[in-house]
Amino acid sequence: MPTDPPQNNLLEVPTTVVVNDIMATEVDPRKRAELEELGKQDAGGSNLFWASFGAGLLDLCTLPITAAAFLFDKMMVLASRFFRAAQGENNSTAWELSAAILGDLLGVEVDAAALKQSRFGSGRLAGMEALGKNLYDVLSSEFQPSSGNLETPEAAPAQRFLGFLMNFAIREGNVALLSEFIPEELNFIKGFREYGTTMAKNLGLGRMAARALRPLPQILVADPLTRQLNAQYRPHRLAKEQAIKAFFRKSMTEAELRKELAEEGYSEGRQNLMVLDSRPILSDREIIHLWFRGSFDDAALTKELTERGWADTDIPGVIEAERPQLTASDVMHLGLYGAITSDDVLTGLGKLGYNVTTAGLLWQAFLMEHDPSRRVKPLPSRHRTVLQLHKEFIDGVIDLLEWETELTRQGYSDDDRAAMTQDLLLDQANRRTTRTTHAVPSLSWAQLKAAFKAGVLDLEEVKVHLTHRGYSAPDIDILIKELPAAPAPNAPTGP
Repeated sequence: MPTDPPQNNLLEVPTTVVVNDIMATEVDPRKRAELEELGKQDAGGSNLFWASFGAGLLDLCTLPITAAAFLFDKMMVLASRFFRAAQGENNSTAWELSAAILGDLLGVEVDAAALKQSRFGSGRLAGMEALGKNLYDVLSSEFQPSSGNLETPEAAPAQRFLGFLMNFAIREGNVALLSEFIPEELNFIKGFREYGTTMAKNLGLGRMAARALRPLPQILVADPLTRQLNAQYRPHRLAKEQAIKAFFRKSMTEAELRKELAEEGYSEGRQNLMVLDSRPILSDREIIHLWFRGSFDDAALTKELTERGWADTDIPGVIEAERPQLTASDVMHLGLYGAITSDDVLTGLGKLGYNVTTAGLLWQAFLMEHDPSRRVKPLPSRHRTVLQLHKEFIDGVIDLLEWETELTRQGYSDDDRAAMTQDLLLDQANRRTTRTTHAVPSLSWAQLKAAFKAGVLDLEEVKVHLTHRGYSAPDIDILIKELPAAPAPNAPTGP
């Protein structure tokens, strides 16, 4: 039997009202109070109350502390004003005190009037400058070398500075000793010595002395002792790079190397890396050229270049950069011999880095050098000089007609040729020679001495040959003295 679907009571409209229920839930005082309390909690009234109460209590506690801090700050301000006034910097007497204390420190007279004039005449900074100048000048004069040359080593500045420190210590000791004799009730000046002590401490005179005298114990005590201990105990060790190089040279065994590196704190793995990194390795170019010659295969080449830091994408570019290329001269010679066209020449030069203009000029200059027909202006033909022609005529190489012909070809006028020919003939007469004399080739000085020694030439013939070679009469006389003795004439034979 079918059943009706379930009904939603929330959607049903009430048709009856029970008055007793309303009275029990809305008019009941307990329920009303409960609802009011829930409303107060939802509104947060209690939280706001306690938060306000806590903040007020905190302010109540901090108010006395704030007031006490305010009063303390006011008192410190008044105290600082008192101490500042007590320091007496704005009083002229304070600068007299500064001069006295500085004089006690330096052991020299300090002009108090000059200090006061600087302070009250030019201002506080000028007074500070004048006060510091006295100390600076004294120390500068003590540190300055006696010779005035810093390049000249001397101990006088250190000695003067040490004397200054000792003098200062003695004066301070005197003040301390004298103050002990003053009765305690009158010993208000006992703190006077604190001026100098505090000033010496603030200026760091002790640190300055330690720095100035440091070379004395360092060189005379520490360095000799260091050398003695080094010679006795030999504490220095080889650097790790030196130890590895000694291992490569077989001057150190592997066990000794590992002991050295282990004592330096390196593990075995790091020792292996250091040795491997220190070994000489082939450069990138050497590896690629070995690959060109077939000493490496592709896998070995890639492995070697990768271990040197090259990425796989960069390796082809590195190989192409090292691949041998035709030079500019090779490319242009191919173009000159017709193996490639002019456009190919310009393209090849462009691949070598030349721009279009430079490649064109380079190709044009190459053609002008190797193909004279392309030259805009032919090269001038070379002529023998007049001096060369003169010598050739004297030596009998050319005659007078060839002399005239060559001078005419070189563009000399008739008058010039006549004057030059006259000089030529005069020189020929002075040398006492003719063309027929020079038909025989010239002999060297060694050949002339040998011929004279063998009796082939006599003394006059040797002189003629030397004159023909261009020697002057004084030079010939000197050379004649070097000739060997003349051969003795043949002795007559008996009947």
